[in-house]
Amino acid sequence: MTLETAKPLALIVGVGGATGNAVSTELAANYRLAMVARSSTVINSLAEKFSHAIAYPCDVTNRQTWISTLNTIKSEMGKPNDILINIEGGDWGDYRQIAVTDLNRRSWLNL
Repeated sequence: MTLETAKPLALIVGVGGATGNAVSTELAANYRLAMVARSSTVINSLAEKFSHAIAYPCDVTNRQTWISTLNTIKSEMGKPNDILINIEGGDWGDYRQIAVTDLNRRSWLNL
């Protein structure tokens, strides 16, 4: 990976096969990418595709793991300029399947 530090850093949380993938692909032209997802399949593929992207497998609902991952991202890539959160409270399923109370859990993002 080439850091290309002249480019700003985008932290994308929740990079799956659809929206997260599309957003990462769109932003790759103008940003360095720190991509976070529970599953490493898509983020590893994108990290191989883009020379200025790093995959960070992490379940953000696990607070200690999330904090550790954030610290690693800041250490390796710097503080993000822009952040995109593409998750539905950290639960599996689409917005029609997840309880409203679960969508209100937002304390996991501590930058």
